[in-house]
Parts: sequence; structure tokens; C-alpha cells
Amino acid sequence: MPVMREPLLMRLGGAAIFKMAVIAAIVLGGVTPCAGDQILLKSGRSYDEVTITKATWEQVEYRMRGVSTRQKVDADDVDRLEFTSEPSGLSRGRGALVQGDWARAVSSLRAASSLPDERQKANAMYLLSVAHLRWGEQDGAHLGDAAKSAQEFISRFAEKKDFYLPHAHQILSEALMRSGKFSEAEGALQKLADGTYGNRWVLGGKLGRGEVLLAQGRHADARDLFGSVGNDGAVAGDSTFRNRAWLGYAACQIGQKQYPAAIETVRKKIIEARKRGTPRLDGDMARAWIIWGRAEEERAGGDRKKLQWATIRFLRAAVIATGGDGEALAEALYRAKETWKKLGDTERAEEMGQRLAQLCPNSPWNK
Repeated sequence: MPVMREPLLMRLGGAAIFKMAVIAAIVLGGVTPCAGDQILLKSGRSYDEVTITKATWEQVEYRMRGVSTRQKVDADDVDRLEFTSEPSGLSRGRGALVQGDWARAVSSLRAASSLPDERQKANAMYLLSVAHLRWGEQDGAHLGDAAKSAQEFISRFAEKKDFYLPHAHQILSEALMRSGKFSEAEGALQKLADGTYGNRWVLGGKLGRGEVLLAQGRHADARDLFGSVGNDGAVAGDSTFRNRAWLGYAACQIGQKQYPAAIETVRKKIIEARKRGTPRLDGDMARAWIIWGRAEEERAGGDRKKLQWATIRFLRAAVIATGGDGEALAEALYRAKETWKKLGDTERAEEMGQRLAQLCPNSPWNK
């Protein structure tokens, strides 16, 4: 009689899994730092080693090395900006934010918010709202500060049309949503919805409203909004919004207990879409595998094989997220720990809990 064996990832201990994760981080996420600023486009292309001279929600101006004239790119084509030529205080705050040291990030970024340079001040004030929000995810007492700092940024830079204005509205909405202020959270998205920041951000407003509805358990209404954005031709080349829409859509399907459909959504719309040449967005890919794992876990009942496959999905998400998405990494590790408990493997569950505490000490998933 043939011997039944667990899949390879199930047979590996936590240490071996994370040796694989470190290798994946080098292969997938290891990038040589740029000597200048960087403009990352939604298409997956980027302008590297440039100097960003002006950034509004309409367009980003920059200079290339050795070129005297300024170049411009439509802000709707820009996914995000990376600044490297900045004062040490702002750089320390940005670094602390990446490391998940919220207290140090808030302290450094609050001080940097008084910088005389308007571009640097804007960066610091926006990042301060992000730091407060991430801290608020761990400790709700900081959500009020997140909303306040986002509102201050909006008021301070509205007339200057700063690049981060529509992003700040999303920060404000999320802080209010996490505080249970759902009506106010929707209100914070109004300028996105009414087209103040252009057509792209009308879709961003829909996504934000879908997330507010999802937080209230209104899965059918949220699913309609996510689906309308995901199927909108305007997001065909916008991986950020498209993936956000389909991840939200699949989360609604899980909330409606449509587990096979949720798996099909993330498999076709995100995981397999990557094979068709879309830009690699590791955080979204990790979240897709987390949703697949959640669906497997929910429909497993007491089926050990299905629980094993759910664990494999979470471990795969963890390996991908090690490339730089701390929130997805923490959730993947937590869910892997919990499925190992269900499988009765206390040793692996404890080891995964230790990894979670070591790698994501400040995460709300570290519980």
C-alpha cells in the first residue's frame, strides 16, 4: 500500500520555510537603491535616478541627469513616488515607517513637517498621516490623530494641488472607517467621487466606498461597487485599482460564503493575470493567496487535506510578502499558525507564532 505523504511545504519546518522566504525576498524584492528620486508608473515602468521638482495630482515634473529641461508625466499614469534626496529627519521617519516603528516614525515625521521646503513638508505631513493610521491599526487610540493629520494635510495643500491630496482623502476615510464612523468615512471620499481630482480618482472613490460597505458587512452592495470598478475599461492598465477591486470583490464572496467563486476570482483576475504580462505587485499577489487560503479553510470543515492546502496557500502568501509587504506577511503568518492549530500540530503553530512575533512585532495580527 502506498504511503500517503504531506505536500512538501507541510513537511518543512518554519525555519526552512523562512530560508525560502529570505531567498524569495532577494529574488523578488531585492532592488539596488536609486541614486535619485524614482517615479513608478501604473504600467510597471519607472523613471529612475531623476529629480522630482514638482508633483501635483495633475502632473509630475522632473529633471533627468544631464538634461536641463524639465520633463512631465501625467499624474494619472503614476502609481507612486519615491524620494531619496531628502533631509535626514524625513528619511529617518520614512525608514521607521517601513520598519513598523510607529512611535519613531510619528516623532520624526512630526518634526520634519516643519521643514521650510514645501515639497519636503508635504511629504512629511502626508507620511505622518500614514504613520498615525498604521499605528491606529494596532492601537485604536491613534486613529483620531490619523484623521486629524490627514485633514490638516488636505487643508494645507488643497490650493497647491499636491500629488498626495487624493491619497490623503483615502487615509482620512480609512481612519474614520476603522473608528466606526462609516457615514463620515464615505463623506471623506466625496471629492474623489465628484471628480475633483480627475476621472481616475472617481474610481478610487468607488473603491473606498466599497471598502466602507465591506467593513459594515454589506457584502452585496460592496461587491457591486468592486465589480463595477474591476470591469471598467479605464482600469485595464491600472494594476493598483484593478487588483484592489478584485481583492475586494473576492472578500465579499467569502463574506457571502461563496468560497469556490472567491478562489476563482483571485485565481483568474490576479494570480493568472500576472502571467499575461501585468506588473508584479507582490502585496496584491500575497493577498490573493491569503483569500484563496481563507476560502479553503472556511470550506474545509474537519477535512485535514483541505486544511493542509489552506496552510500551503498562507505559507505561499508569506513567502511572497516577505519581499516588502509587512501587513500581508503578518496576516499570512497568523492564519498559517491558526490552521496548524486546527491540524493539531502545536509545534509548528508555536514556531509560526514566534516567527510572527519576530518579523512583525507591531502588527495587530501578532496576537
